[in-house]
Amino acid sequence: MGQWQIERHIKGSSGQVELYPSDIARIMIWDAPDAVQQSVRAAILSAFDEERRANDLLDAAKRAVEIAIEDGEPAAMAYLDQAEGAI
Repeated sequence: MGQWQIERHIKGSSGQVELYPSDIARIMIWDAPDAVQQSVRAAILSAFDEERRANDLLDAAKRAVEIAIEDGEPAAMAYLDQAEGAI
């Protein structure tokens, strides 16, 4: 909906477009109820936490491959077990 409102107010041609302050002032924004805002906030924070955890697990998997090459698969699996508990 927001993109449609912006595209409706764009002025200009040949790839050089403008959006005037008076047009920006006419763009309507939904003021979501607090419960909706809190729900969206929680979902976003959860997504960031899961992204961090996924990156940590990827780093641990890369290190486990190195350990498997150097010290064998049992050592790598032990490392992964320890890393998973810490992540």
